[in-house]
Amino acid sequence: MTIIGAISQEMKIVFHHVTYSTNKETVEDFYKKFHRKFKLKEKVIVMDNHRAHGANVVRDFLDENEAIIEFLPPCSSYFNPIETVWAWVKGKWKNSLLQTKDLNESHQEWIRGELSRICASCPE
Repeated sequence: MTIIGAISQEMKIVFHHVTYSTNKETVEDFYKKFHRKFKLKEKVIVMDNHRAHGANVVRDFLDENEAIIEFLPPCSSYFNPIETVWAWVKGKWKNSLLQTKDLNESHQEWIRGELSRICASCPE
């Protein structure tokens, strides 16, 4: 299971997407869903160097929607503000996460609800 997320400059979670893996298709899908809700025009998108982030299909979609793309230098996750959020969420979530290989729809809904609850309580 993978959680792809976006935060605002004020360090608030504004959007997240639960999926099974991170590949160019799931990253593009994340940005399409984000765009439907928030519009990408003139949003600064900061990404690490995960292979899927730099995929042509992802970059083309962001370019078409006038997002501003910035890539972090290699091995610099400490510059990525969402990593701080994920560390905090993982710490809160660690004891309540189901350990299963095959998540069914009810588990996915539980995870989405739990993540939303935890993210809503993130410090500002």
